[in-house]
Amino acid sequence: MKIIMKTILEYLQEQDCNFIAPCNGQKKCGKCKVKATNRIIEVNHDDLKLLTKKELDQGYRLACSHLYHQGDRFILPQADGVIEDSIYLNDTVVITEPVEKVGIIIDIGTTTVAMKWLNLKSGMIIESQSFFNPQGKFGSDVIARIDFDNRDNDHKLGELIIKEIFSRINVSTKIKEILVCGNATMINLFLKEKVKTIGVSPFDVPILTMTEYPLNYFIKSSVKIEVMTMNHISAYVGSDIVMGIYATNMDKNKENVLLMDLGTNGEMVIGNKHRLLATSCPAGPAFEGVNIECGGPSIAGAVCATKVENNKLVYKTIDNQDANSICGSGLISLIANLLRLGIIDDTGNFLNKQKKYYLNDEVYLSIKDIKAFMLAKAAIQAGKEVLLKELNDEVTTIYIAGGFGNYLEKADLVTLNIISSEEANKVQYIKNSAISGLYKLILTRDFQRVQHISNQTKVIYLEKDPDFNDYWIDAMVFS
Repeated sequence: MKIIMKTILEYLQEQDCNFIAPCNGQKKCGKCKVKATNRIIEVNHDDLKLLTKKELDQGYRLACSHLYHQGDRFILPQADGVIEDSIYLNDTVVITEPVEKVGIIIDIGTTTVAMKWLNLKSGMIIESQSFFNPQGKFGSDVIARIDFDNRDNDHKLGELIIKEIFSRINVSTKIKEILVCGNATMINLFLKEKVKTIGVSPFDVPILTMTEYPLNYFIKSSVKIEVMTMNHISAYVGSDIVMGIYATNMDKNKENVLLMDLGTNGEMVIGNKHRLLATSCPAGPAFEGVNIECGGPSIAGAVCATKVENNKLVYKTIDNQDANSICGSGLISLIANLLRLGIIDDTGNFLNKQKKYYLNDEVYLSIKDIKAFMLAKAAIQAGKEVLLKELNDEVTTIYIAGGFGNYLEKADLVTLNIISSEEANKVQYIKNSAISGLYKLILTRDFQRVQHISNQTKVIYLEKDPDFNDYWIDAMVFS
């Protein structure tokens, strides 16, 4: 009889638990830490390399680096946090639905999921729920999810998100419909499609258009509720971006507007009612604190902002708890202030030749983290330059979407050279533009206009632009 050995990570991936593993077991990120309560697990090389002394002393070990024993019980790190799901609208929504029914809108992001229940007659938000995408235990980004889905025959990723979403919905006849958006990979997984073709050239999307399914396609139910997923522009410019365009009225604006979504994928759209150009930047999830050694989601204790007082750096954490990690807004703020204090230079290196900057005994920023952030911000800058070149005109407004809450400072973006000082006055933060677009759409029911947006928008492929690499190299400094 063959005994099948599995790591603790592989065991946890099979369980119904909220757990993250950004590198999916490649022993790179150090985030899949667990504490066994029934036995002492000996420290190994990977633990010493990727966990702090405090974590090791507390009994935490890497789930990807140790074998699971029958009967093991574990303590998992806190996984609940603050997720941005605010509604942004720059126009008045005309409500056309005459029946007092309930609608649900859902934005499925790679990292987080936002859901809202609303009264379709009044437009009033009845309930909001947000949570971390449970697929995160199989990798932090789209490519990791595609890779896992290629090897999985049970459609585990799709079933995970379906189960998590519908476990939160009390199905009743009061619910008229459910609208869903997200990037093309997340939505196709939700629709039980295999996503292999999204990850390889020519990057075909199994379902690109707006779809409508009965509720019983997803779960067993006799209640008749339609579930609609929105249309995508391309494999890497998804329906969440279509909803952002719709929410901000870019497709009706006479002036040129730039929309920058600094989420896991880094999408951008530029233009006006006559022409819209979109692209996706190879930025990775650094703007969300992922793949940063002490980085993480917006949980209690995460450093979310910093400032300089009396020539010293001080930091703020979520819920004013002891610092335990650095989230996306904190990373941006921290690097900007280290530049201002002269602790790091324009190339991202520490001036005193140190390799880490400690905020407390356990939370720090390393050179590796700074370089990872520079790669991400350079991709965003380079993508922006390509779009501006294609547009060959000025923009009047720059919308920045993403899960940064109220902590992102324009001055920090200027210091990091993500935007220029001239552009700072044009910036508006619009938080979760995808959920905002869904809110507007479920009330106005202007599906034809949304379809027109995706048809009208031209995709710019950065790898085909002759100047993109030069732009990227030029942006790999903070000056």
